[in-house]
Amino acid sequence: MPFEGLDDREGDELKRGYALEHLQEQLREWEGSEEYVYLDINDIPTIGMGVSLKVNKENIIKRRIDELSARSPEMNTKLLNDEAEQYYKSLVKDGTGLLKYKKGLKSQGLNSREVYKQMNGERNRRIDSGEMSHFSLDLSEKITDDLMVYHMGAVEKLYENVDLNYLQLGVLADLHYQSPSYIKKGTSFYKNLHKAVPDWPNAIYEISERSNKENSLGIQRRQNSRVADLDISIGGDGSGKYKEPLIYPRPSNRPGR
Repeated sequence: MPFEGLDDREGDELKRGYALEHLQEQLREWEGSEEYVYLDINDIPTIGMGVSLKVNKENIIKRRIDELSARSPEMNTKLLNDEAEQYYKSLVKDGTGLLKYKKGLKSQGLNSREVYKQMNGERNRRIDSGEMSHFSLDLSEKITDDLMVYHMGAVEKLYENVDLNYLQLGVLADLHYQSPSYIKKGTSFYKNLHKAVPDWPNAIYEISERSNKENSLGIQRRQNSRVADLDISIGGDGSGKYKEPLIYPRPSNRPGR
């Protein structure tokens, strides 16, 4: 990465840019980008690249206003706000409808495979019939960018004394967003990176050994990808397994910098 010759501010901005670009690629691979509401593994109504409707209400409305304003600049502020609010409510209604339908399937005593099959068929039917609200890829990417920028900032504050390269910043931002308990202050991960010489191999091990109680293929793929990225970020081969620790006396000499 071309950080040489840049001042700290320019270097940090470029690093955040690379981290954000990499995160977008990873999220597309992990989550895809759904253009209609779906239920995640915990039955939470979700949209785009894994964006929870409930948690991200304000951001969805804000970005929808931006989208409407660009499309119809003649719309006044009140109309923009009303339209965006109504759009958000329509997404929530879609999610509520899917939850109700799934509850009905479960009440019939169907096994999980049959529930999934019927849920998928019903959702596709609702999409094809125009019953569900469309969510554009552009809107999805902008909302995801907003989220990741926020979580990168939180990571930079939490790990302000640790020199993170762009891969490390990206992985930690994703962890802060998806699983903040993994890397919060006081965890083994946090302590390993706050040693006089950051102990990345043991920190990576902490992530690789995290449980996957739901036995979800998607969750495991994401965990494996995080471990691979962190391993590569310190010069490993992407396996996350070491015979001996890799130590970099000066942070600026770490591979990937």
